[in-house]
Amino acid sequence: MFYRTRKANVMWDTWLYYHDGVHYLYHLHRQNQQLPATTGQRDGITVATSTDGVHFDEIGPIVLKKDDAQRLGTGSVWPVGDRFVMNFCERREGVQAIFFAQSGDLIHWEELGDEYRSDPDPQWYDDTPTGRWDCISVRRRPEGGFVGYFTARPWSLTAGLTYESIGKVESEDGLHWRAVAPPIFDWGEWPAMNLHEPAGIEKIGDLYYLLMGFGSTDELGQRHHLVRQGSASGMYTFVADSVDGPFRPDTEAFPLLISNTPPGVQRMTYFARFYRTPEELLVHHHSAEQDDVVWLAPLKRAVVDEDGHLKLGYWKGNDAAKGAPIEVDLSACDRVLPAPNVEGRLPPREFSSDLRMSKSRLEIDEAHGGGLFLLGNHFDLEQGVILEGTLEVHEPAKRWSGIGVFVEEVFAQNQGTAVFAQTRGRTEIGRMNQGAKFLADDVTEKGIAPGKLTTFRLLLRRSLLEFYLDDMLIQAYSRPMRQTGRVGLVFESGRAVFEDLKAWVMM
Repeated sequence: MFYRTRKANVMWDTWLYYHDGVHYLYHLHRQNQQLPATTGQRDGITVATSTDGVHFDEIGPIVLKKDDAQRLGTGSVWPVGDRFVMNFCERREGVQAIFFAQSGDLIHWEELGDEYRSDPDPQWYDDTPTGRWDCISVRRRPEGGFVGYFTARPWSLTAGLTYESIGKVESEDGLHWRAVAPPIFDWGEWPAMNLHEPAGIEKIGDLYYLLMGFGSTDELGQRHHLVRQGSASGMYTFVADSVDGPFRPDTEAFPLLISNTPPGVQRMTYFARFYRTPEELLVHHHSAEQDDVVWLAPLKRAVVDEDGHLKLGYWKGNDAAKGAPIEVDLSACDRVLPAPNVEGRLPPREFSSDLRMSKSRLEIDEAHGGGLFLLGNHFDLEQGVILEGTLEVHEPAKRWSGIGVFVEEVFAQNQGTAVFAQTRGRTEIGRMNQGAKFLADDVTEKGIAPGKLTTFRLLLRRSLLEFYLDDMLIQAYSRPMRQTGRVGLVFESGRAVFEDLKAWVMM
C-alpha cells in the first residue's frame, strides 16, 4: 500500500532492518514479468530505504540468483560485530540450501562462499528435492550465540510437527550454522495441524512469540481452529516460555493476520514478521492484489494485551502518509435505495428511518433494516486515501447491530465491498448490492462494543483496504475488483452514528 518496486518487477516476501535512523527494506523480486507473481520463481533481492518508515527510495537489486540455481528465496538481516549478515536460499539441482552475504552499510553486499552454506541434516530433515530449507529468522541468545527458525520439512520424528513446517539451526558466531533437531510443538487438546513457513520469533515480556504461516483447511475435525467463514490462510501465533520451545498455539487468539483467498485467485495479506526499532516493536507484511501487483503494507505495532495475546495496532508513524486534507460533508451523503426488480416493482419491504444529517454528523435509527450512505466525494484511489472518524451503534431489542464502511466497485453502480463491525463480536467483509443485500466472504472474530464511541481508520489504495477500530487492526484485505472512487457508510439494525469524518490524500 505504501511501497512497491519500480525497478525490478514483481516483489514478494519482505524483511526490514533498522539502523542509525534508517529503515532498510529488503524484498524478493522477479525480473521475468511474464510469469505470475505466485509462480515462486523469484530471482533476486532488492533494497529500498526510508527515514520515516512510509516513503521508501528504491535503490535496486543487491543479490541475484546464480545461473545454476532454479530460484532464490527469502532472508533476514542481523548484526555480527561491526558488520551485518543476510541469509537467502537458492534451489540448485532441485535441492534447497541457505547461503549468506555480509555488508558494512546494509546496501552493498558481498556473498560469502560455500563454506558458510547451510544444508538440511538428513538425521532430522528431508534433504531431497522434495525438502525445503528457507529463510532463517535469527535471535541472539541471552547467554551468547544465536538460534534460528526457518521453513523446513522434518521427518515425522518430532512431537506436534507435520511434514512441512519448521526447522532449527544454531550458531556461536552468527556466521556458521549447524542444523539441530526441530522444536517441539505442544498442541494441548488440539490435533497437530499443517503448519507452513515460520516468519519470525520475538520475546515480549516473559514469553516468546512465534509467527507461523498456515493454509486453510476443510478437513473434518480441523475446521474448529478457524473462524466460521473465510479468513483462514495467513499468519498464526504460537507462544513459549523459552526460545527453544515447546511452542503452544495461542488458542484464544490464534489468527494474527489472515485473508480469504478464493481458489485460483491471488489476493492476500501474508508473511507478517517482527521488526524492532529503538522505540518500539513493529510487524510488517506484504499485500498482493489479484493482478500481480504486490505492496509493502503499512507497518503495524505489535501489541500484547493484558492476557498475553498478540495483536496488531495502528502505527502512528503512518500519519506521515497523510497528504493534502479532503473536505468531507456528511450532509451531502446520498442514501442508496434498492432498485426496482426485473418486473419494475419496488421490493416488498419499505424501511422507515429516523434520519438526521449535518456536515459533521450522520445519525440513523432503523431497528429492522439497514442501508448505505455514499459520501459526496470521488476519491482518487489509485493515489490512495486515508479516512478517519468515529462510529457509535446501539442495538435494538433482541438483535445485534453492524456498522462500517463501503467501497464501490467499477462493474456495477452501488455494488462493492462492505465492512461490517458487529456487536456480536465479529467483523464481516463481503459483497454489498444496491445498499440492501450483503453476503460475507471473510470474517474476523473482532467486533464493536454497543453504545461505545469508537474511532475508525480506513486506508485505501487500489484494491487494498485496511480497517482499524480504536487503533487496533480489524482486517487488512485485498478486494476483488477495482473501484470507482466512491466510499460510503453502512449500518445494519439499530441506531448508528457517524461523526467527525476527516480525509487525506495518501502520499
